[in-house]
Amino acid sequence: MLAGIKAIDKKSVHNICSGQVIISLATAVKELLENSIDAGANLIQITFREYGRESIEVSDDGSGIDESQFQGVTLKHHTSKIKNFEDVAAVKTFGFRGEAISSLCSLGNLKIHTSVGGVGSLITYDNDGHITEIICQARTRGTTVSVTNLFSKLPVRHKQFVKNIRKEFHKAIDVLQAYAIISLHQRLHCINITNKRKQVIFSSQGKKSLRDNITQILSHSIAKNLEDFNIDEEAYRITGFISKPVAKCGRGCNDKQFIFINNRPCDHEKISKLINSLYRSYEKFQYPVFVIVVEVKDCQVDVNVTPDKRQIFLDNEENLLIELENVLRVNFAKHAGSYSDHSSTVLSSLLPICKPNVSPKRALSNDNESNEKLITIQNISHDLCETDRQSPCSLPQKEAIKEVLFPQKSNFTIEILGTPLQTKRKQNAEMSLTTVNPIDDKINFVRSKILYNFSMSCIKRLFSETSRKSSQRHDFLVHYKHQIVSTENAELELNHTIAKSDFRNFRVIGQFNLGFILVRYKNNLFIIDQHATDEKYRFETLQKETQIQSQKLIAPKKLQFNGAQEEILIQNLSVFQKNGFEFDIRSEEDSTPGNRAYLTYVPQCKNWEYDAADVEELLWLLSDKSTLAVKHLRPSKVRRMFASQACRSAVMIGTALDTKRMSEIVTNMSDLDHPWNCPHGRPTMRHVVDLSRAL
Repeated sequence: MLAGIKAIDKKSVHNICSGQVIISLATAVKELLENSIDAGANLIQITFREYGRESIEVSDDGSGIDESQFQGVTLKHHTSKIKNFEDVAAVKTFGFRGEAISSLCSLGNLKIHTSVGGVGSLITYDNDGHITEIICQARTRGTTVSVTNLFSKLPVRHKQFVKNIRKEFHKAIDVLQAYAIISLHQRLHCINITNKRKQVIFSSQGKKSLRDNITQILSHSIAKNLEDFNIDEEAYRITGFISKPVAKCGRGCNDKQFIFINNRPCDHEKISKLINSLYRSYEKFQYPVFVIVVEVKDCQVDVNVTPDKRQIFLDNEENLLIELENVLRVNFAKHAGSYSDHSSTVLSSLLPICKPNVSPKRALSNDNESNEKLITIQNISHDLCETDRQSPCSLPQKEAIKEVLFPQKSNFTIEILGTPLQTKRKQNAEMSLTTVNPIDDKINFVRSKILYNFSMSCIKRLFSETSRKSSQRHDFLVHYKHQIVSTENAELELNHTIAKSDFRNFRVIGQFNLGFILVRYKNNLFIIDQHATDEKYRFETLQKETQIQSQKLIAPKKLQFNGAQEEILIQNLSVFQKNGFEFDIRSEEDSTPGNRAYLTYVPQCKNWEYDAADVEELLWLLSDKSTLAVKHLRPSKVRRMFASQACRSAVMIGTALDTKRMSEIVTNMSDLDHPWNCPHGRPTMRHVVDLSRAL
């Protein structure tokens, strides 16, 4: 029988709640930084010792703490920001709950060194937030808060914290960079001390404009590819910077995305999802870099949602998202299907010279004069209409271009040099393509459109017939233990019933339709895609064993990182070398932190080009992985290359296989890390029937 309901003692409540307020190193540093900003500091220094494992320290030149407030600053729910609940709706400061410092006392050892202008005081607190010692110690106006042995009172969390300290550290740096970007009046200086060696992670100067801060924190190479936009409505105002949806303007990962609501860094899933999905519809191989600043009235925002105040509710959220989507679509459409060409004639590499008074047929058929069967438009820099009137060979050129680029079998309408050329198509579909006039450094391609005649009543009739047939077959379906209904969840669903070691016990029955292998495991029948399975085996083999060859650059390329990224690079040079990248790391005496790495070798792969963007992606992957997971780490471009090689070399659909080869393909699945899908996402196997139920 359960014991009677009783009140939990205050100390237990304090310990329980503290673990919910401070959940990570990033949260602890964030709370201390916000207190410094709220205190009116102009210069804030954040110091990590051993990446935060030993201690974290935040020092500022703010207003300091008066002696009468020494005890109240660490007590639970003691704050100077609000007096009652109604004040929360109009709060202007970052903090207002009075929980952070008290929670840090409970989770570690806290000391405060503060001064309001006179003699400084060094105060030591116990885990309950009570003062144990006060020492007079000189200090200029401001406050320094240091926390040592964070999470030491929680054994399980402390063990995970120490194990993943590098990952925790880099997450904390990402949070600090967000505050450095949005802080226009504060200078932030972040350092890490390891083995008595001081390393500058980043340093901001508190610029007067948001773009200047972005340039300083994220680097000039990122900032130059950002376009700004503004949305000014009565209920809200949005200022934004986002990378162009053009190759090499975005990033291979989504690590540089910042959202601020009333200058408060936050995680707004809907805004982030909207921007990413819209951007990747124009540039699917990259993620955007963006900084979005939303300003709304205090009464239209709720920041009191989660203890870390990273989740925020907005009024008129739907209208804001719709307007943001419309503006971004207009901006992205400017770059859709366009590329820059620095040559003076855009088509010169595609079309050979057509001299005046030369027939197009002769110009195209005379192989002795030119091996190319294309025509160059002379005077391309002139307006096309002007060229049409003045050029003596404009008509032959038009006809030649029509014959070469759009032969008589082509079925669409096209306009070249202002002259429409139309052909008819026997099918009901019509395709239209129009060239842009005039042509200069950019070519805009208009997507083809196919229009089909259809009847809604016909669609309804076909749908009803299909539904009726499906319902008739439903009674004959025999479900496996866990029915697999979607490709995306295939791995999760198969894991409910099959272990990788079970593949060695699969018995091959035969080949179906020259593309699939039928196997039996206990009383269940499975069908295995022979191409997808062999492709995944070859892909993972390439991932694990391939050492990519390198090609030396003519001149080393200087790379600009923050101190944390540079440290990751130095500690994982073997991973980069396996992927074909090699670096020259200069000494600290010759270069400043963040500017010591020079790229000297890049991967040498046929038809694949690699640059500093791939290095940055690999750095991001390394910062987000544990030490054991980095051994076979590859950037996305390398993975796509391996996937392409594996696909071309794998057993193809339509290839007849003997029993020995089929058994080998099935057995190989037991050695794969992820055997359930091919590199392109296609499932490798499906359950067919439970034979015990069917029979």
